[in-house]
Amino acid sequence: MISQEILENEGRFEVDVKYRMPLQGSYSTGLWYCPECGYNNMREHSPRTIIGFAEDQHGRNVRIHRCGKCFELYYHHTTKDVYDMFLIYKEEVNNAEN
Repeated sequence: MISQEILENEGRFEVDVKYRMPLQGSYSTGLWYCPECGYNNMREHSPRTIIGFAEDQHGRNVRIHRCGKCFELYYHHTTKDVYDMFLIYKEEVNNAEN
């Protein structure tokens, strides 16, 4: 059984201020689908489509993506593992640029 403390803290972790942004876009209940145009962003859905992180009204972290077709913003809940992958991706991009 999962403890209540784990459930209450799920989705709550520190995000570097340079990756924080205001909550914007539409909430996507379908992880891979843009709620505006219905495009399946599965192929593009990776750390490179994440434009930032925000908190929902309950204080849980969400990641904000830009749709690969209509370029609208959408968000859904995220985990620390995804945030860590995003940081690794950003580091690799920065190293490649230097």
